[in-house]
Amino acid sequence: MSTFVSVRPFTILDVLLLSASAGPSGSSAGAMDDDIPQDVLDQIAAAEAEEAVRNAGGTSGGGGIRICPHCTFENLHGRTDCEVCGLPL
Repeated sequence: MSTFVSVRPFTILDVLLLSASAGPSGSSAGAMDDDIPQDVLDQIAAAEAEEAVRNAGGTSGGGGIRICPHCTFENLHGRTDCEVCGLPL
């Protein structure tokens, strides 16, 4: 006795039903991070926060870090030109 199995390609409706059963689009993103250790996620968050602080303070004059918009070098001086490419900050 043979068994006949009919296989059909996915349709748009199938894809929509599958994505709807997975929940809102934002809720599936957390599932990708389940295998990442919490200390690694904490290190990433700390690095992103530090970078945000540097970028927020980098546009003022003085001795802070200024990131060159042309070559992305982090200039550690108060000059108005980039140390690497020489273009204005």
